[in-house]
Amino acid sequence: MKVLFLPNWSEDNPYQRLLKEALLDCGVEVTLENYGKRWPFLYRAAKQHRDCRIVHIHWLKPFINGLGDSRNRWQCYFRLVIYGLDLVLIRLIGRRIIYTAH
Repeated sequence: MKVLFLPNWSEDNPYQRLLKEALLDCGVEVTLENYGKRWPFLYRAAKQHRDCRIVHIHWLKPFINGLGDSRNRWQCYFRLVIYGLDLVLIRLIGRRIIYTAH
């Protein structure tokens, strides 16, 4: 089994390194990748790594940062819909999604 970790913050956060090592001990291959710069961020990464059956999302901060501070509620809704569509696209290509809540 192969898992794609998004994003790769393993240098600053030991959680990803420890989880990767534990999964490797169980025979699971882990690939660490960063979010892309264009939408659909997550889908592009998942499609690039065709052999990964699971997309493990570790931090949503780049997507939700500032949503509560938005003065324009339609902009907030739009950003949430875009993120949701990104997740739907991942599911449509047959990948499973795991999110770690920190």
